[in-house]
Amino acid sequence: MKIVAKKVVNLYEILGVEADSTAKEISKAYRALSKTHHPDVSKEENAHEIFQEIHEAYVTLSNPDSRKEYDDFYEEESKKNEEYTF
Repeated sequence: MKIVAKKVVNLYEILGVEADSTAKEISKAYRALSKTHHPDVSKEENAHEIFQEIHEAYVTLSNPDSRKEYDDFYEEESKKNEEYTF
């Protein structure tokens, strides 16, 4: 039997903020990360992928409805992963 475990991406970690951060704190973190990780600025080979991940986290967390949906999903998936830890 093959067991595949998926780790749910923590969007708050991507932005470097806490789950109870305000919209202003999320926006501030996004702007700071954008300045250093934007593909036009960063010399990293995978700058585009890193920036895309940062941007997607910001888009999700900056919208109250999508943030709530993400929080509910993340909590549920985290519980599932705890059940299968061995």
